[in-house]
Amino acid sequence: MFWCSAVLIASAFAGSLALDGFESQYGTVEYVNVLFRHGARTPDSLAPFDPYRDMSYWPEGLGHLTKQGILQHYNLGSWLSKRYKHLLPRQKNKVNEAIEVVSTDWDRTLQSAGAEMGGMFPIGFDASVWFGLPSYPVPIHSVPPPAD
Repeated sequence: MFWCSAVLIASAFAGSLALDGFESQYGTVEYVNVLFRHGARTPDSLAPFDPYRDMSYWPEGLGHLTKQGILQHYNLGSWLSKRYKHLLPRQKNKVNEAIEVVSTDWDRTLQSAGAEMGGMFPIGFDASVWFGLPSYPVPIHSVPPPAD
């Protein structure tokens, strides 16, 4: 099986903005589909004589996203937000109309998608609008393992 999360960005906000000067050669970017695997994780299982068999090495538990994996996706979301800002709505309450996030129904893929959305849609200094949350909550739709 292929474990991944997907971020789809479709928007009418594209207009005629250039993207890194490539517009004249390749045309205007109007849609972006990003497919990615979960971030860094702990092993699913340990070999009988593994020197790191002690669970104190794996505080997240086996098969779960690590802090590094969360940071990887947060940073990727931040980069995507800057790279494709012309496709994303300026108003946070319009995010659900412009983006769809789909993930397999595994903790590590759902966490990866959530961290990525946190990086893409940080609230910044006006966090009071969203009850002190550090980012706008974007819905993540999950697909059960038999259908992924």
